[in-house]
Order: sequence, then structure tokens, then C-alpha cells
Amino acid sequence: MVLPDGSLGPQLSDTAVNPINDFPSKLRVYVNDNTSSIKAFLGDNRNIDLTPAAITPTGTYPERYADVTIGSQIQDDTYKLEIVPYKGSAEYSQGIRMYTIQLNRVPYLVLTSLANGQVLRNVSDLKCSGESAPCLEGRLINTTFADQADVEVWVDGVYHPWRTDKPQPTTGTSFKFVFDSNFDLEDGQHELTLRLYFKTSGNDKRLVSERTVIFYVFSQETPSVDDIALWSISSAVTGNSGNEFQPGSLPDTYVTNEPYVRLTGSVFNADGNSSLSITVRTRDGNGQPRTATDRFNRLSNLNDRDSINTNGAAIEVQTSGAIIPRNIIWNDADVDPVTPPNGDPYWRFGTYFIVLQPTGDTIIELSVTNKTGTVTRTITITREPVPYRIIEPGNIIKNANGVDQVNINSNFLRIKLEAEGADRVEFGRNQAERDLTAANNYTFVYEVKNLKKGANRIRFTVWRGSQRVNGELIAYNINTPTIGATFKTEMDTRITAFEGLVQLRFPRNTLLVRNDPDDPAPIISADREILFGIADTDGRVDRVKHSIATNPDVALGSFWLQPPFRFRLASPLIWIDAGSIRDKLPSESEESYMQEALTGSGQDPYDDTVFFRRLESDQFVPTQRGELTIKFDPSIRADAWRYLTVFVWDVYEDYRGITTFGWRNLGGVVDTRNNTITVPFDKFGYYAVMYMYNSFNDVINHNWARNAMDTLYSKGYMLNELEDAFGPNSPITRGEFATLLVKIFDIPLQYDDNESFTDVPRFDPTGSSRGLWDYKYIETAARVGIVRGTTFNRFNPTASITRQDAAVMIARAAELKLESNEARALTSLQKQFTDANLIDIYARAAVDAVVKKGFIQGKANTLQPGQTKQTFRFDPLETFTRAEAAEVAMRVLADLKKIPR
Repeated sequence: MVLPDGSLGPQLSDTAVNPINDFPSKLRVYVNDNTSSIKAFLGDNRNIDLTPAAITPTGTYPERYADVTIGSQIQDDTYKLEIVPYKGSAEYSQGIRMYTIQLNRVPYLVLTSLANGQVLRNVSDLKCSGESAPCLEGRLINTTFADQADVEVWVDGVYHPWRTDKPQPTTGTSFKFVFDSNFDLEDGQHELTLRLYFKTSGNDKRLVSERTVIFYVFSQETPSVDDIALWSISSAVTGNSGNEFQPGSLPDTYVTNEPYVRLTGSVFNADGNSSLSITVRTRDGNGQPRTATDRFNRLSNLNDRDSINTNGAAIEVQTSGAIIPRNIIWNDADVDPVTPPNGDPYWRFGTYFIVLQPTGDTIIELSVTNKTGTVTRTITITREPVPYRIIEPGNIIKNANGVDQVNINSNFLRIKLEAEGADRVEFGRNQAERDLTAANNYTFVYEVKNLKKGANRIRFTVWRGSQRVNGELIAYNINTPTIGATFKTEMDTRITAFEGLVQLRFPRNTLLVRNDPDDPAPIISADREILFGIADTDGRVDRVKHSIATNPDVALGSFWLQPPFRFRLASPLIWIDAGSIRDKLPSESEESYMQEALTGSGQDPYDDTVFFRRLESDQFVPTQRGELTIKFDPSIRADAWRYLTVFVWDVYEDYRGITTFGWRNLGGVVDTRNNTITVPFDKFGYYAVMYMYNSFNDVINHNWARNAMDTLYSKGYMLNELEDAFGPNSPITRGEFATLLVKIFDIPLQYDDNESFTDVPRFDPTGSSRGLWDYKYIETAARVGIVRGTTFNRFNPTASITRQDAAVMIARAAELKLESNEARALTSLQKQFTDANLIDIYARAAVDAVVKKGFIQGKANTLQPGQTKQTFRFDPLETFTRAEAAEVAMRVLADLKKIPR
């Protein structure tokens, strides 16, 4: 990236989402001397063409570059950025680079004269060009002062107004804030807050951004240990220090229930020859004092360290499940010098997790020595163990009655609690399981099921020998169909979730089976539970547990789950899962493995293995095809049913034989009265109702089959012939028509490597069919009796289909009753068509049945002079256009009651 001052900023990452907040923004692309030009695009289908500057003609790599500008006119969103190199007019595909960028024009401000954590000798170090008094400089991003912007300055909670002789700017983006000449600060830590407002009306204004900078003033040379923070295991994982360590009545004293602590802090006024030590004072099991010290003799040489352990007692650290599982106090990489802009160094440090005294005080002394002397900072932590501590859920509050309560949007709740020294934990008559992955042996897990709407009282008992402690938690289920809602239930013939938003129906005796085609005896379960969830657009159901900041897979999930081109969401994103089971490990007992396989449940899409990395062969699927019904946006008009469809995010083998993962169109039967759409259900995953908002130009301009083609494309029955053209007037091929019928009649696919036809390959690696026809569908049509081969066992999938052959296929697919007497069939046809005798004998009964059903209609003959009665012909050997096939398909769908009449 090229910064506003012309300097180079950070490189774009090709694995993470790259935020861009300053516009217009310039990206510098370096090229070698084999590249004559480049092109840059935004969007999955190269929707936005970014014309880059010409390549700097002089020099070689890395001096040769071109700048790509992302202007202010591009809408805020997450985009795929594609950089394409060219040699002459030829695109060099192997040199293409892909990045994910996120544009965000939220106004904010930056401070250019003071860095976070900077150490000052005195306030006179706050300097601006041309000012003698303490001063700050900065600039506005994505706005100007002409937009009625207002900046407030606060230091240590005290507001500092703009000086009347140094008025606030009214135009541009840069600002210079000058403090009063008598402004001064004491030694120590200080907090500067800059607030950006927009003036609205009168004296009112709206806060849009806030920038806080911590800085220090140290006028003396004496060393100090400052900026101390205490971390529990959970807060270290999340990066947010919570309230696990409550301050005591005296400075640097804390009270906690936590068994471990990690300290971080900063050492000021120390150079490389200064020393730093930590001493931990506790008592052994007999109450005798024990002391241990780790000392860095020189901060410039982290290997120059002494460990002093009196009475043979080492400093204890957590060695099982620790963030840094080593049996020493200091993390060498966590003692690092930091040099702020003014050149005064200080040192940041962090300890390993120290085991606290089981009860009573643990004293931790932090000592730093420089040439002026030694300063010691003493931290005293008093541990008061509790009978139990609820680890999950983590958002527990005290309700009006003083009882622990958690508000959830689910009919189940996983409870994890830590009870030191406990033998067991019971929830009613059920015993919680020990969490074998936890750092200690006293963590218990239990899932409460079938929670009703409203308050649910959950009682449990912690047993230590014959002593017991009762506990209680209120789980308040708000039961609202919003993002984050979850619902878990056993397999049944009819399942309804989220107040009817989602419904699943299965035939009787449907079970769940592991989807491993190579397993001769796959695992079948009647007891596994299905999980339903309402997900965010990036696929997250539990947005707290799987935050964007801590889980890089969220960015990839967001990319993969973007709606296909021409479609947008018309319902929430629904996650349905029955879980998975990996192959049994050699060290695993058969009993424990089968217990997990037979009684498990669906999981959050980002738990354990993220959804797009899960193996298909490990997943559970229903043993019989079901039906899925989803409610769609009720504001969509009834006449817009033709543009609604259901997509499933799937991993599948496409017509080229390539394993593909992405959205797959399932179509669906729309109920305009109840605002629902129903599709067959064969597997679990993400489902969503989508609306086709953009058609093809050659469909829009078609004067009689536009609606039919839009409907068949939106529901996935027919595909576009070219990337930006549907091809209404092209003849439909035999392969595509057979594929169309299998889709329309919802015939389950039946295929393997034993091909019925010699000219329909298992895969189409060249992509010549463009996916309009597919072996899987043609093979299915052959096996269920819709199509038959020609000479030499061929099918001729690319040949145009005649009207009489189309009638034969339709009659077989619809299982129409045919006239068995050929003479009667011909007589019936002669009453309808002037060219009935031209219809081949094998097709006459099928044509008669299809015409009577109204699926295919005759063509009007030209009236001769003096003729008043209109006659019709069938044109049996004439080919179907794709537009004509779409009209016929719509009549079949109407007869099947799959579209409104």
C-alpha cells in the first residue's frame, strides 16, 4: 500500500482479509521485466475494472511497478482483488494474484505527533512545527472539517478547549491543537483521548470516532515497573483482561479465585545493562516459606540469567494446558525492548502462568536495577477458592433475585464448570463428564437439553466425598429466530425450528448414516441429534465464541458463502447439521468410539474442523430423502415466486470431474400464501432462500418465453449457454433435455462408473458441455427408462432433439398412459394434425399422450384462400429451441404442482 505521504505501508496478505480505510487508496504492484502491462479487477466475476497506472518503464524488478487506485466511488464491501499480468496481449494466468480486501469509509482521525506508549521527559516534548507551547498534530480520514467536523481533546479525563488565538480549522483534513502555555503533567502514565464529532443542528453534535493514546512522562532517571496487567488463562486466550483479579483495599493487592496468573508490564528508564528479576514467595504443604527467583542480569543478553531456588523449591508454573507449556517462569520472547519515536527505550515483559497458593497469599516481587539503584514492585494475590466456578457459559449475570442467570437463544445449554477436588458433579440423576482436554482433572461438562421458552432452573450438586455443595443456574431462553439462535432435537418424521422458519419432514423409519461409500457396513444411528442454527452472512452461528479477530477462518467462510452472482439472500442463512465421526484411532476402544458415533450431535460450523474443511465421508446423512421447507422474506410479492429458489452450500463433483465446493441450486416449490419454499433434502449443511435479481439481456428482450426462462434459470433447472447470455434461440440438445427432465421430476441420481452409453463420458474435462448436460443426469435418465440409446450403443448428447423424441422422453418421465393400439393412436393424431402421418410409429402414442396432456402444442398452418377453419401441424422432426423447451418445462412443472398455476 502507498500511504498518503507517499511512503510505502504494509503488504497485502493473500490469506487474510485486508482492511482499507483511507480513500482514495493506492496499491503498488511490483512486476518483473517480462510483464508489459497489468489489469486489476474487483469482484468474483471481475465486476469492477480498476485501470492501473502505466508500469514505470525504467529499471528492473523490484523497481518496476504500477499503481492501482481504489477510488471513493466504489461501494463499501468485501471484495476479491485480482491482479492479472500480461505479456503483450496475452494473459499470464500463472502469475495472477488474488487478495481479499474490505473497504470501509467510516470517518476517523489519526494522531501524527504522539505514538501510543511513547515516553516523554516533559510536556515540552509535545511539539508542532512553528509552536512553542505543547502541541498535537493529526489529520482526519474519510472526512474534512468542511463537513462540520469537530474535534475534542481530553487529557486524563479533563477537557481542553481550542484556544481562541489558535482556532480550530474549518477546511481540509489536517489539524494542530495547541495547549495553554501553563499546561503541565506529573510523572507517570497519562491518557489522551481525541473525539471526532459531526455537528448536527444548533449546539448538538454526534460522536463518530474516538482515539485514545496512552503515554508516559518520566522526568527522573530512576527505573520503574509500570503498566502491570494480570491475566487468567481465559483472558489470555481472548486477549481481554477481565475481572478475574479484583483489586484489594491496598495498592497492588488482588483477590481471585483463579488458580494461575500471568503478569505483563513495562520497565522504564532501563538500558541493556539493567537487570530484571522476579521473585515468587509462597508456602509449602507444611506452611514453611519457600522462595524462588529468576533474574536477567543484562536485558541486552537474555541468556545471561540466574535461577535461584531456595530450599530446593522451584517456582511452579502451569505445565499442562498452559498457553506456553514450559517449566520456567520467563518467556524469552516476551522480554523485548521497545523504542518510541522520541528515542527513549523501555522494555515490555511477560511471565509464564504461575501457580498460585491454593489458599492465602502469593507474593510476586518485580525488581529492576539500573545505574541509579533498584526499584521493586510487589504484587500480592490472595486466592479464595470457591466450591465451583462456571467456565461456560461465560456471560452469566446476577438476576433480580441474586441467582446466576444466562440469557440464551437455544433449547440446549452446554455447561462447563471447574470444582477443585471434586469427585463428581451431578445434574439431577445424570452425572457430568470430566473434560479430559482441560488443564486439570476437576473440569466437568454437561449439556442440558429440551429447554423451554423463558426461564429454566438448572440445579446441580458438587460432591467431595460425602460432602456436597448445591448450585443453581437460570437459563433464560428468549427463543427468538434471530442470528445466533440454535435448536437441537432428535431425528423425527417432522421437525420444526425457530417458530416455523425451518421445517424438516422425513419418511417413517428414517435414520442417520455415516456418508462413507467405501464402508460396507456404515454406522447407522437412531439417537444422534440434529442441530439447527441461524447464521450470520459469514456463516457464524456463535459470533461470540468465533470472533473475527481470533478466528482467521471467518474471513474465508465469509468469502465462500457470498451469494452467487445474480442472486441475493431472501431468508436467513440456515445451518443444519447432524455431526460427523472420523475413523477410529488404533488407540481408541471400540466402545468409546461407537458411543461417540451413535449418540453425538450436530456442531457449530466453526467448532473443531471448520465447515469447509470437513470430509464428506465423515458426515452423517439421512437414510431416506426428506423435505425441507423454509420461510422467505414476507415482503416479496406473490408474483415474484418465479425468482425464488433454495441454495445449499455443498461439496460435490461437477460435470468436469472436479471436486467443487460452493452454492448449489436446488430450485423449490413456492407456497405464495404461506411464504415458504420446499425442496428435497438429502444432506445437511447451509441452506438459504435466494432471489434472482438480475437476468440476461437475451432473456429480458425475448417477447414470449421470458418468464419461463427466468423461472427455469433461477431454480437451477436450466443453465446459461454463455457467461453473459442464456441462448434462447439455440436448439436444445438431447443431453440437456434429458438432464432437464431428471431435475424437473426430482428423480434421485443413479450412476456409477458403468456407463450406459459409449459417447457420454463419466467426466467432461474439456468443459465442452458447459454443464448444460451431465453424465450423472443422462445415466439416471437411462436407468429409470426415460431415454434409450441409438446405434452402436450411443446417445448423441450434443445432437439437437426433435419434437417427437422430446414427446417420447416426456411421456416416459411423466409415466403417461399410452394408447397401445397404433391405429387408434394414428387416428387420434390425424384429427389434430395435418402431418400426423409423418410422425414415426415409435413416437405416435407418446406424442398423442403428451399433446392431450397439454405439454406440447401444435403449430398453426397458414390459412389458404377461402379457408376459415384453423388447422395445425406437429412438425415431428423439427428441433426444439431452448426457449420452446422452457415453455414446455413450465407446463410440466405446473402439472406437477411445482409452480403456481
